[in-house]
Amino acid sequence: MKPMVYCKTIDKGVQEFYLYHQGIDYPLYRQAYKKSNREFFANGVYVDDLGRYDRAHSSSVRQMLDKLPVVIAYVEKEYGIKVFNKSMEANKRGAYKRQRISWQDYEVA
Repeated sequence: MKPMVYCKTIDKGVQEFYLYHQGIDYPLYRQAYKKSNREFFANGVYVDDLGRYDRAHSSSVRQMLDKLPVVIAYVEKEYGIKVFNKSMEANKRGAYKRQRISWQDYEVA
């Protein structure tokens, strides 16, 4: 099964996010309860889909989608697991790389 992120309400006003990977739940962090986050992450979101913002209609969900890859990378180092794959890296946009232009390559009329 693909790795996924889900949240549970553990106490009144507190949510906890987990990473489910190869049958093991890894705790990510706790935060104050937000209804939009519960609705979005309650059934789980695949790690491959964390870079997609088209289903996120709330700013708090978008902030979570920005924050989760960093937290998951930390969990990878901490527990020695491998979660991200090529599809996650393909969804990220890289910086635009410019090519150097030399004026000696052009002829002047």
